[in-house]
Amino acid sequence: MNLDLPSAHPALKAATQVARVRTEAWAGRYLYCPNCPADALERLPANRPVADLECPSCEAEYELKAGRRPFGARLVNGAYDTLVARLAADAAPHLLLMQYDPAPGRVVSLQAVPRRFLSPQIAERRRPLAPTARRAGWVGSTLRLDLVPRSGRIELVRDGQVMDPDQVRSAWRRTAFLEEVGVEPRGWLADVLACVEEIADDTFTLADVYAYEDRLQTLHPENRNVRPKIRQQLQRLRDHGLVAFEGGGRYRRL
Repeated sequence: MNLDLPSAHPALKAATQVARVRTEAWAGRYLYCPNCPADALERLPANRPVADLECPSCEAEYELKAGRRPFGARLVNGAYDTLVARLAADAAPHLLLMQYDPAPGRVVSLQAVPRRFLSPQIAERRRPLAPTARRAGWVGSTLRLDLVPRSGRIELVRDGQVMDPDQVRSAWRRTAFLEEVGVEPRGWLADVLACVEEIADDTFTLADVYAYEDRLQTLHPENRNVRPKIRQQLQRLRDHGLVAFEGGGRYRRL
């Protein structure tokens, strides 16, 4: 994989437009599909809503977000109602997060977030635009990337180094079981997994996960039995080989 960004047409002057053209051209030229063995992705027409790239083999769609700085806890997105409806319908594309250095024109890092981790719970409403704004009252959104488990942010490029595609695809398949459940139970599984991954030690107790009860209650306000739900999700994570029961009330993160 060549990490050098292609040049943009000299007629382009706006820095944001140049960056978009260069990063999308790079992805269409060098990026492979993490979801299947396909070695290339195809760029979609510019007027295609949401998605930027598609795998010609498995038809997986990807949306590319690129920036000069590392991505933080929140990612600015489009209209809130549209985003939530798309996530609830399981219609969002997979997400690609690229950091690039514009001076040498080179990809610094690239992460893939499978859409199974993009639940309505990680969508956050922004303040409506002021009455004086051109789109007065419009409500935007952000995606809470800090709520995505580490296993849901799969590195293809790290610090200018290309990761082994076989390892990337293996990491992608490890959580593919989430595709087999509906959006609501998938959100619970992903949210509890994120809590488990935040615990400092690989070996932990049920009380360590209960410490995230308030956070999970906020994410799922309709559920008033958070602790039983936590135990249920731990059992599912055990069944899929992400945690192990050690006995004596102790668990181990695999």
